[in-house]
Amino acid sequence: GKYRGKSLIKEEWFNFMFSLAPTMAHSVRKPRNRNESYGGHIWLNKTYYSQAHETQLGPYLPSAPENTIIARGFSGQVMNMYPNKNLIVVRFAEDPSRLMDWPKFSKLLLGSFKEIKRD
Repeated sequence: GKYRGKSLIKEEWFNFMFSLAPTMAHSVRKPRNRNESYGGHIWLNKTYYSQAHETQLGPYLPSAPENTIIARGFSGQVMNMYPNKNLIVVRFAEDPSRLMDWPKFSKLLLGSFKEIKRD
């Protein structure tokens, strides 16, 4: 979020994106949604507890780190960002039935790349 030392995106926006959306505590759980946790315009890979539904929300990709960022688009388009691996995976394929097993794919993928150590 920086260019030539200047922030391009305000810290408040990142805080909003990476916090559980207030409506998640009251949303109706659907059988196919794997109890995902949604933040501000992105899916979070953290575990939360919904008191309203007495159920756990997330993580979407159990084998991936909590800081994984998941952006899902129309008809199966996905962008997963794995900061610990310095890796972004983008899928443009059409999958309206959501047959892709993202948790399994992510586990196999992450096992293929080394961790990136940052100072």
